[in-house]
Amino acid sequence: MLAAGLTFGANGRTAATIGAGTVPNFFSGGVGFMTGGNLAIDTNAPAGNGFDGGILQSAAGAFYGKTGQLATDVFVNGIRVSILGQIVYESLDAVSFTSGNPVTTNGNFAVN
Repeated sequence: MLAAGLTFGANGRTAATIGAGTVPNFFSGGVGFMTGGNLAIDTNAPAGNGFDGGILQSAAGAFYGKTGQLATDVFVNGIRVSILGQIVYESLDAVSFTSGNPVTTNGNFAVN
């Protein structure tokens, strides 16, 4: 699982707060979350070199994320990750779970 404490909503999607410059309110196991338990995902251009489990985190502690797949993407614990370290996510229902992570029909991380 990406992080202990992930919350899931309807149809297996992970609850996430996604936006430019997202700053987490607290951390669980080194992963940034928002009040209410949403995973913090920053959509700014990735910067720095702070990785947690193969995924790049912003200086504030949010995971970097993006939409859109590329042929160079890799998989980390079943999650599609860009070569820059961003989670590749989309707002679709999960059709399966890999290592406890919700995955869409397109192979992306399923978010609300």
